[in-house]
Amino acid sequence: MNRFSLVDLLSEAGERHRDRVALRFDDRVWTYQELSNVTNSIAAGLIQQGIQPGDRVAFLLTNCPELIFLNLACIQIGAIAVPMNVRLKGVELAYILNHCRARLVFVHQDLLTNLDSVRCELTLVESFFVVGATNVMEGYQLFGELTQTTPAVVPSPNLPDDAAIAILYTSGTTARPKGVTHTNRSLTSTAANYVATIGLKSDDIVFGMLSMSHIFGYTLQLLSPLSVGATVVASHQFDANRVIDVISRQRVTHLFGLPVMFDALTRQPLPTGIDVRSLRYCLAGGDAVSQRLNATVYSVLGAELYEGCGMTEVIPYTLNRPGIENRIGSIGKPSNGMSLRLVDDQGQDVSEGEVGEILVRGEGVTAGYWQDPAVTEASFLDGWFRTGDLGRRDKDGYYWFVGRSKEIIIRGGSNISPLEVEGAIARHPAVYEVAVAGIPDTTYGEIVAAFVILKPDQAATESDLRQFAAQNIADYKLPERFTFLAELPRGLTGKIQRKALRDMFTRAS
Repeated sequence: MNRFSLVDLLSEAGERHRDRVALRFDDRVWTYQELSNVTNSIAAGLIQQGIQPGDRVAFLLTNCPELIFLNLACIQIGAIAVPMNVRLKGVELAYILNHCRARLVFVHQDLLTNLDSVRCELTLVESFFVVGATNVMEGYQLFGELTQTTPAVVPSPNLPDDAAIAILYTSGTTARPKGVTHTNRSLTSTAANYVATIGLKSDDIVFGMLSMSHIFGYTLQLLSPLSVGATVVASHQFDANRVIDVISRQRVTHLFGLPVMFDALTRQPLPTGIDVRSLRYCLAGGDAVSQRLNATVYSVLGAELYEGCGMTEVIPYTLNRPGIENRIGSIGKPSNGMSLRLVDDQGQDVSEGEVGEILVRGEGVTAGYWQDPAVTEASFLDGWFRTGDLGRRDKDGYYWFVGRSKEIIIRGGSNISPLEVEGAIARHPAVYEVAVAGIPDTTYGEIVAAFVILKPDQAATESDLRQFAAQNIADYKLPERFTFLAELPRGLTGKIQRKALRDMFTRAS
């Protein structure tokens, strides 16, 4: 067997657990055998549409069973899946579809307006299929038409290790979105390494609160559990009360989500009769996990909240996990199959405790960026992927995230980590959430600005917070501007957008 065959990894797990529940989606259930039958039918439909290995098939779908079926069908026949963020607008969608040269597009009925607004620009797309509709306008087909004929068996191609399987586009906050290319090798390794890192087993029940169009949801809450015969639980959209109910009824063992989602789960006491003691592992990604949130999750859900670090190009490259100390505030130790380095601006390794850019090497790392060899080449240093993340390593081998290299504040020649300042302010009892960014200054180049959300019925002044933070960080790191907000701007994946904060301050000046 090809060591890096994702098809074999998934099919062998399915064969071993044919009668076990593979997928629960709201109130619908599929065993591994039933999931295989549906996937086979859709794969046959794609072949009848002329799709061959290497062709791009794009999805504009919220979490739904069809999104899962289509992803698995593409893997089965060697087509390249291109899941798109459902919050993108028409022009953004057109860029992605034309850049990857998608042949087929699957779109949910509720998202059709955005896509239809740029349809005339999508001259390379051959067919559009609509999910969740009973009738469609001219030029579109119903999803059900894809599966009207069901053949007995769909052959799987013998793909090479470096064959592309998925292209996931970055959010493009600083430039045009880049198509992160994952291969047979990188996705198989990601699934297998994650399973080994956290000890995922076939009797686990995994509930992902994240979109499966993002790398976190696609790999960790879908491919990884399916590769060992575990049960995947999913829902169309996040609703805190429903999530708590599902954990209790389905005896969920592993829960994935963004920090803001875990925060929402803990904002009110558990209803009477709800039992969440089945939870063994809660993983938050996409943004930093505060000590306050970690403590609150443990208090309400009875499970520790673990933090790691990853990106569309490689996930996760570090992870706190069972079997080692959950060192709160750190991003953990390297995941299975991952080697890490910390280097300075000249590419030289830094010493223990010093800050450097995190470089990663492993078979789960992206092959590069679709149709962009120059950016791909610039993203690697002697075979090591340059994450753009800054961090330090302590004497026990734990890594501590300092910030993105582009987000570090340089005040009068001194580097300041926004996360460090945020941590000092967040400990104040009146602070609910805080974000820190650098804003332009004619004297120092940049100065530190803090944007704060206070807890309900709590009060604190700018002076209060500055004096409190001064107990833990040097004076030159203290914010010189405080702005109190009702909410913080977040990007498509839930991350706080520091650029938006800077722009907000500039407009107000």
